[in-house]
Amino acid sequence: MDNLEQDGDITLQAAARRLGVHYQTAYRWVRTGVLPARKVDGGYRLTPADVEVMVGLRQARRPLEYTGRARDWDRMREQLHGAIVGGDDTAARRVFEMVHLARVPILEQCEQLLAPSLQRIGDEYVAGELSGARVRIAAGVCERVLDWAVGRVDPAPATGNALVVTPKGDDHRLPALMAAAVLRDSGWSVREVQGIASSEIVDLAGRIRPALAVVSVTIPEVSEAAAEIEADVRESLGIPVLVGGAGMSLRTLHDSAQAVLARG
Repeated sequence: MDNLEQDGDITLQAAARRLGVHYQTAYRWVRTGVLPARKVDGGYRLTPADVEVMVGLRQARRPLEYTGRARDWDRMREQLHGAIVGGDDTAARRVFEMVHLARVPILEQCEQLLAPSLQRIGDEYVAGELSGARVRIAAGVCERVLDWAVGRVDPAPATGNALVVTPKGDDHRLPALMAAAVLRDSGWSVREVQGIASSEIVDLAGRIRPALAVVSVTIPEVSEAAAEIEADVRESLGIPVLVGGAGMSLRTLHDSAQAVLARG
């Protein structure tokens, strides 16, 4: 009975258990406005109906429709790594042609191929195994191959407008591009902007009136500005705002965005 009130609402802890996620993940969804909740006596209460909407979305992920041999992600990651470090756009595109023919969603292409490759080249740069010039070449190949992959997606009718921004001071473009790609593959119409000053983001959001905003952050120096942007946009427009970075996976972004669409 400690999970219920007389009106049938449940605690955030109970909602997290029902969703099969860590409490902090459920808290993040509440804090960003993705999962509706009301604050009561220092805690949160949620309606079972709102929780079940999110449960349904998490259980309804589109299954893969692969009709060829089983994919070997490790092998493809090795192929992609060699291609992007070598600046070979054609070889990189061949890897994505395989998963495109397998009808693998953009979310999984980013999670299984691009994100691990970016992490690896970042680690190699820190270890002194790759030069800054080589990292920039690799990033450029990744941007172009992602653009190719998104261009091969059958366009679905746009069901919502999203704003994806990278604040001024953060020059890492790929995380925002991947976020925008995942949203587009999920039926969102996306406006993606780079290097915009914090003071301009609320004005831009007010003009395009998105149903969801995503702030891409990759360096600690911009984290404080991102938190201010999140608070300002939510206060001015009353929409969910997701801040990318540590602890925010592309799958969390996908699930959160689908929850926003489901609630209209």
